[in-house]
Amino acid sequence: MRKINRNRVLLIGGVFIDVIAKVRRIPETGQDIPGEVIDRIVGGCAYNVANVLKQLDVEYDLMVPVGKGIYADMIKKTFNEEGHKLLIEDSSMDNGWSLSLVEESGERTFITFNGIEEYWKDEWFSPIDIEDYQYIYLTGYSLEGEKADVILNRLVKNSSNGKIIFDPSPRISSIKKEHLDKLFALKPIVHSNLTEMLELTGETDLEQAVQKLHQSTQTEVVVTLGPKGSLCYNGEQTIILDGKKVPVVDTIGAGDAHTGAFIASLFHGHPLEKACELGNEAAAQAVQVQGGKFKLNPFSGT
Repeated sequence: MRKINRNRVLLIGGVFIDVIAKVRRIPETGQDIPGEVIDRIVGGCAYNVANVLKQLDVEYDLMVPVGKGIYADMIKKTFNEEGHKLLIEDSSMDNGWSLSLVEESGERTFITFNGIEEYWKDEWFSPIDIEDYQYIYLTGYSLEGEKADVILNRLVKNSSNGKIIFDPSPRISSIKKEHLDKLFALKPIVHSNLTEMLELTGETDLEQAVQKLHQSTQTEVVVTLGPKGSLCYNGEQTIILDGKKVPVVDTIGAGDAHTGAFIASLFHGHPLEKACELGNEAAAQAVQVQGGKFKLNPFSGT
């Protein structure tokens, strides 16, 4: 029998190019407003989480498809420079891109143009064995459309003791109930923001939403609350961990920063409450820089 060595984290998601533009506010229908493109960077939730894990000494495999084209070339160049291992190459099409509109408040709105990351194939799982991972990160973007069946079928087929950390994403309403039910049967820790939690459960009260979700997943629930910090629920007790008031440049990647530090903390043996606390710290650092990529200042994340 093969010896299982759970010393890594698997990150399942997509990677694309983020075009970041500043606008004073989001336009209304029919309006024309000025904007300023300020950066073009590699983005994607799983990629952002990987950058946090890398800084916190956590071994990971970044399972994101990279295609063929101008955007894929930019991604490959960045992966090579940053030391991310390229697990999936598929020349059938290019990767997608996202327009990130950042308002003066720092809040961001995305318009995404899909690429190869939208068309998952079962064969892409051949380089990895899911049983090798202590934690498996999954974003809600990966549960939209037909690709959800490919990913969920493999997770169910290879179900083991690896804990799934699920980030619903802003497009939670696009995920079919049957897919959510299939995922929740695997008892993932749901790590969401407040808006996503209420939409996911159909509740208007946060406490009721968290308890309702816990009934479905039978495991811990985490809700990020922006500058107010985060909530963690262990099935018996709800704990609010205060955030830190900091100047906000933009909020791109803040949720991913929280998720990455949260996973790293659990990986290094910290309890749920401490993991949420360190997630708050990482998110506070993320909002103070432009874009989703940032260098963590030293904190007790490990």
